Formats: sequence, C-alpha cells, structure tokens
Amino acid sequence: MKPWELFFDGSKHELGTRIGLLIISHEGIPTKLSLKIKIGYSNNETEYEALVIGLEILRELGVRSIIVRGDSQLVIKQLTREYKCINEKLLERKSRAITLLNSFDEVQSEHISRNENRIANELAQTTSGYKVSKECLGSLLHTENELICNLEGFTINALSTQDWRKHLIEYLQNPNSKDERKIKYQALNYVMLNNELYKRGFDGILFKCLRRHKIYIAMVEVHEGVCGAHQAGEKMKWTLSRKGYYWPSMIKDCIEFSKSCEECQKHGLIQRVLASELHFIVKPWPFRGWAIDIIGQIHPPSSKNHRYIIVVIDYFTKWVEAIPVEKGRSKGDY
Repeated sequence: MKPWELFFDGSKHELGTRIGLLIISHEGIPTKLSLKIKIGYSNNETEYEALVIGLEILRELGVRSIIVRGDSQLVIKQLTREYKCINEKLLERKSRAITLLNSFDEVQSEHISRNENRIANELAQTTSGYKVSKECLGSLLHTENELICNLEGFTINALSTQDWRKHLIEYLQNPNSKDERKIKYQALNYVMLNNELYKRGFDGILFKCLRRHKIYIAMVEVHEGVCGAHQAGEKMKWTLSRKGYYWPSMIKDCIEFSKSCEECQKHGLIQRVLASELHFIVKPWPFRGWAIDIIGQIHPPSSKNHRYIIVVIDYFTKWVEAIPVEKGRSKGDY
C-alpha cells in the first residue's frame, strides 16, 4: 500500500502564529489544514509544533506508513540525527516528535525546498498575516470589489481591537468623548473624509490610513505585483508614500516583508559579512607603530629595473612612504 504523505510548515508573525499542513492519503486525496497555536513560540518551535500536530492527526487516523516532508532543514536533520539539538525547548518537542514517529511501522523523512512545500507554506503564512500570496491577493481583491459593489454605503461601526486606527476614528467622530491626552494629541494630524481616515503630512498632503489586511495587499502589489521591482524595504516605503498610503510601522513592515521575499533571497545581492569583527590598532603618538609590506613582483619592471615596492605606513598619522627596489629580499636586509 502506498504510504501517506505529510507536508508541514509554520509561520510566526506579530498578528499570530499559525501552522499549515497538507496530508495526502494513500489514494492521493489531499487535505489542507491551517491551525492557530500558542503565541510566543520561536520559528523552529513553530515548525516542530506543526510536525507534532500532523503526526498526531495521522496516528488518530490509524495510518501505519508515512512520508514526512518539510522545508525546515534544522527539524528534518535533527530527526535524522545529522544535527545535534542543544536547545532545551526544542529537545522537548524533538522527543515528542520521535515518540510519535516510532508509533508508525514505516517512516521516511525528507527535506524539500520551499517551492515543493508551497501549499503548506502558504497556508501558514497567509493565515498568520506574514505574507499574502499572489493567488490570495487576487481572491482578496475580488472579494473586496464584490463587497464594494453590493454595499450602497460604508460606515465604520465595529473596528477590530487590533486596528491601529480605532481610537483615532472614534475620537474624530466624537470629539467630546473622554479619551487619553495622547490620542487627542495624535488626532491633530488626522482628518476624516468620507468615513476614511487620512493623515496630514507636513506639507499639507493627505495620506490614506490603511487597516491591517489592506497593508499586506498594498505591500504585495508594490513589491512583487505587475509593476513591482522587488525593491528593498526603504524603497518600498517611499513608493507606498508616493501612492498616498500611510500606517505607523511602514518602514519596519516593509523591511520585514522584503527580507521574507523568496525571490529576493534567491536572486538578490549576497551580503558578505566578515568572519570576525575588525579591531582598531590604536597608537598614542606619531611614529609609535608602523605597518610594513612589500609589493611585487611587478611585471614589467620600471625603467630603472625596479620590480618591488616597499610600503611603510604610520598608524597614528597615516603617513605613507613607498620605496622602489630591484630585488625582493628579507625584511632584515632593509
């Protein structure tokens, strides 16, 4: 009998922590699951939780032969004992996963790329608010257009508690309400037009304030949409401002979004970080310390047959002396 397949992935974000599971039965029937788990887990803990929950579901279904696939190299390599696990929290989850794996008759573990794990990855990222896929973006835009067409008017009645605009809108709609001084001070820079909140720029230009789900739609469209050029975070923020959008954490969200872009990670410039930290060589007065090196062999030689250059630099004043020589001898000869 063909084994069951389990694809797992986890996504952590400020809006929530979610896991995505794709279970394919021995008959080839796929089942997609997206679950919310406890906030406060690290990325690796979230990956382990996704694996453990997927294994528990398969055990409850009475499955005996499985293939586990995930794009977390750390989790898969730790399960196959290629990597050591020294983190206490991960050790607990690893032991739970191994106990569940031992309850099956046949188990195969395989590390796959993010593209091969696309379905589980998008289930986790989309529901956690970490990133909106192109397909999900199209669905959201289509749904939003349908709502706009079906509703004759729009009024802000029940704003989400996570909506950063909530207190500002409530105060601007009812200035006589007893709000905190901080809200009243912030509201001086905002204005309500046609039931929409706008921020007034320093030059008088109005920027439309976006709520949470529209923020991610705007970032996806600017970064990787039809006219998106996969800009870095600061350029994304500038482009969104040029389009007339605003929210308080624009620069932070744009930088985080651009770092999470898979295409940028694959094709972007590689940042070459030094293997160790550089240390300054401090000298208290001029000519206290010198750096000496020899350059050569230079080809072709100079008109006076000089093939080497002795370079001397004073650490304090950065004074440089360069002396051409014909032969490269040991430092003691000079």
